[in-house]
Amino acid sequence: MRLMIIDDDLQIREGIREGIDWAELGIAEVRSYGNAPAALKEIEKFAPDIILSDVHMPGMDGLEFLERVKVLHPQVKVIMISAYSDFAYLKKALEHGAQDYELKPLKFKKLINIINKTVKIIRQERSESAQHEEHLRQYRRVLLQKVLLGNEPMCSEAYAYLQEYVQLSDDYMHFCLTIRIDTPKSVEEGMIDTVIHPKFSKMLRDHLYLEQEQLLVLILRADSTQYSRMVRTIRESLKALNKNLSDDDIRISGGLSKIYSIEDIPLSYKHACSLLQHTAYLGPGSLMTKQDIRGPEDGMAPDPDTLQERVVASFIDYDREQMLKSLDLIGAWFTAQHEYRRSAYRKIIVNSLVLIMHRKRMISLFDINLITKTLKGLFYLVDIIGYAKGLLSTVLDTEVSRDQSHMSSMTIGALDYIHKHYRENITAGDVAAAISKSPNYFSSVFKKDLSVSFKEYVNRLRIKEAERLIREGHEYIYEVADQVGFSDYTYFYQVFKKVTGYEPTKLKKG
Repeated sequence: MRLMIIDDDLQIREGIREGIDWAELGIAEVRSYGNAPAALKEIEKFAPDIILSDVHMPGMDGLEFLERVKVLHPQVKVIMISAYSDFAYLKKALEHGAQDYELKPLKFKKLINIINKTVKIIRQERSESAQHEEHLRQYRRVLLQKVLLGNEPMCSEAYAYLQEYVQLSDDYMHFCLTIRIDTPKSVEEGMIDTVIHPKFSKMLRDHLYLEQEQLLVLILRADSTQYSRMVRTIRESLKALNKNLSDDDIRISGGLSKIYSIEDIPLSYKHACSLLQHTAYLGPGSLMTKQDIRGPEDGMAPDPDTLQERVVASFIDYDREQMLKSLDLIGAWFTAQHEYRRSAYRKIIVNSLVLIMHRKRMISLFDINLITKTLKGLFYLVDIIGYAKGLLSTVLDTEVSRDQSHMSSMTIGALDYIHKHYRENITAGDVAAAISKSPNYFSSVFKKDLSVSFKEYVNRLRIKEAERLIREGHEYIYEVADQVGFSDYTYFYQVFKKVTGYEPTKLKKG
């Protein structure tokens, strides 16, 4: 705190200044003046908290000085100093807002008590004022949250919050940035203030954190020349921030609304939230704006049902490469179609697992309840696809190991060669040579291990691949036959019908 002494008696004012331990009273700086006009000139610059003023001074008496101070700075505490003969002046001074008074000749102990009491009053008032301001700020924040969520109409109090903390202005464009905080653990407000918000401190003064929605809401402003640059800055900041937060197991992404008027900030918030949904397929650290959304790509094949069938078939055939590729294509399809519903992502994965169990007649192959619970905890498409790839790969390895445990090492080696070359015109002799066995011995052991001949096994592989290609509709059937290893189309037709029970032409779309 600062204190100002005003007395035309040099000995008195300097005696007060030098005779008291001001630091012990909480006074950091003391200045003295010989008259009221000189003090008034310095009061704005010095900004005293307490003033000790004599009543009778030349040029301007203490009462007039008090009145001027209270008009300009009503919060300043003024303590009057006077003799007994000036008691009528002191009474007027108290009526005009003086905090207290002390009579001459001064008794320092009593003066110190008055100053100490005044310091405590100032601290109490400031504490109460700060609490009031904080309560008001919190009230307005909560009110604005209700306005944004559509629970309250825009009102003067919410508007006052915007004006005070976001500095809204008719000279600027206003838009809303919503940042989704995606983490398995709860986010504390302290983390928002110390970790996330400082990254955007150059663009705004304040933010809202909607705890229930795990959203950080930033209301921004820019003129027409700044908007594009701000979009780039926000996009870069989100990517960098997401990277920085990875150690805390936090991932974020954002939606940036189009320009709205001040009165329509709630609409701006809703627009930003709608855009934020699209980050589900864009991935963590991404930013979605209206300009980023284009119409779904037409003619993109294969569709999800076809890709789901391919995942199932490749798992059953132990074709890891095809299975992983199909899962990646599912992710690519959702992204190209701007499909942001996580339920759609989860559904195709769960359906694939159910179909695998049904076709393998192993109902306990996957724990669907646990898998569904895990999928619900994943927000981004990349995480859901990644989880599916890891899960299916692990189970596939287990299945391969289980099946191979009943096979000879020779058959395992033969299968590896067959799956790599079945589209070629391979014979039992080719496989036998690849594993350094005689054709007769290889054929005998192979049939014993798999209960099917080499020729029949290869034909089944080829027909399954042919089915997939025909369903996708990219090739003529005779071209498909050649592509999967049948040089004779008539023979392919016969084998296809024998293996599947129907003719290949029934699979052609349209």
